[in-house]
Formats: sequence, C-alpha cells, structure tokens
Amino acid sequence: MEMVVIGTPQQFRDCRQKFGEAHAWKHFAQRHLLDGQADVIFDFDPDPTDLSVYDQRPDAVVFLEAMHASVASRLTHRFSYGFCGWPTFLERALFEVGVPKVSDGDKLRQVCAALGTDFQPVADQTGLVTPRVIAMIVNEAYFAWENNIATRADIDLAMQLGTNYPHGPFAWASRIGTARIANLLNTLQAETGNERYRASAALIADAAVSPPLGN
Repeated sequence: MEMVVIGTPQQFRDCRQKFGEAHAWKHFAQRHLLDGQADVIFDFDPDPTDLSVYDQRPDAVVFLEAMHASVASRLTHRFSYGFCGWPTFLERALFEVGVPKVSDGDKLRQVCAALGTDFQPVADQTGLVTPRVIAMIVNEAYFAWENNIATRADIDLAMQLGTNYPHGPFAWASRIGTARIANLLNTLQAETGNERYRASAALIADAAVSPPLGN
C-alpha cells in the first residue's frame, strides 16, 4: 500500500514505526502538496474548514487527527476516520479509531489488518475516548498540586504504583505536551459548556511556556 503522512518528520517516523516499513511511505508537510493515488493518508493537523482535497480522493482511507475537532464526519466519502496522533499514542498496541456513522466498517477492518494493528472503534468525537480520559487525569493532577495535596513527583509515583499507569500524570503531560492537553480541554469546554473540562490555572501556565507543538 502507498502510505502518506501529512505532518512533521517525527510524526512520519512514528507512523512508519507503528505500521511497518513494508509499505511505500511518503511525507508531506501540507495536504495541498499531495500527489499520486495514496491508499492510506494520516493527517496530523486537518483543517475543518478545508477538507476538499479528500473529497477528491474517494477511494483513499483517510485518518484525521481528532484532537482539535471531530473532522472525519465532515467528509462525504465513507473511508474517513479519526485518530489520536499525540506523542506516545501510536506506541500503543491498540489503535483507537473514531468511526463516523457513515463510515465503512469492513474497509476499516481490512486496512487495519493490512497495517498489522489491532484497533478499537469508538464514536467520532473531539478527543475520542482515551485522550479525553488522559487529559482529565492530567488536569486533576494539576488541581491536586495547586491545592498542595502532594508534590508533582509524589503524584506521579502514587498514580504509577496505585493504578499501574505507564507514566505519572505530570511525566505523561510532559511527553504529550501540556499545550496539547490544555487545547483539548479548552475545545471540549467550548463544545459542551461543561465545567468538568475547565483546565487548571497551573496547566494553562505550563502550556503557555511549553515548547512549540511541532514534533
């Protein structure tokens, strides 16, 4: 299969490592540079206002980063899906896929089999499921630290030992990028009006001084 990644060089490397070197891979920094007849496209920064390039490729399977908005549902063809491209998430054995109601489930199974990955379909929504959960855990850790319940190191250790998480919430936030987590929470609060997604002041402050989001 011909695989195309639209994103940073690191995101391109992450996809190749996750889905294997056996496929023909191409990397483009921007979607308008697409050429040829790609079989599978991973877009790490889709623009919800301009997805027309994908409507012109009805046979391609398109995975669209769903951390800013649920954009897969806005395409007219059936082979569009959401995914999380945050750092560490493509390292997971299970590939979480947001599936719009109009999408073709058989096609998704075929493609994931060809990619050699187990997958879990979830509703196509901003942040999918696991990223929402991780963002909320990180946010609660920041609230606990703000309230002087424990140090960051102690919170990380407690969560690793108590819940068997692979990383503590602060270490995880550092690997993912605090700006990504804060942006997702802000988007969810704006979409839902739910106060549960309000980002802590400390998280917002860390996000403001975090490195640029490009990998």
